[in-house]
Amino acid sequence: MAENIGKPSFDLDSLQQRMVTLESTLAYLQFDFEQLNGVVLEQQKQIQEMQRNLERMEEQLAGPSADLPDPLDDTPPHY
Repeated sequence: MAENIGKPSFDLDSLQQRMVTLESTLAYLQFDFEQLNGVVLEQQKQIQEMQRNLERMEEQLAGPSADLPDPLDDTPPHY
């Protein structure tokens, strides 16, 4: 019994179980990574679409407003 002190004991069944556990954990992590990657890609598409919409709205606001009546020239209906 004294000869095993300080030496790691390697149990084949224990090592195999650890390997199975690690492989299972890795499989779950890979699945989660793929799912999260899909979410990130979809969000990136949504962000790009929102940026295009914002740019279009900014162009519309900065564009010519000649077709809009001047509110200072409009007389109220009671005059």
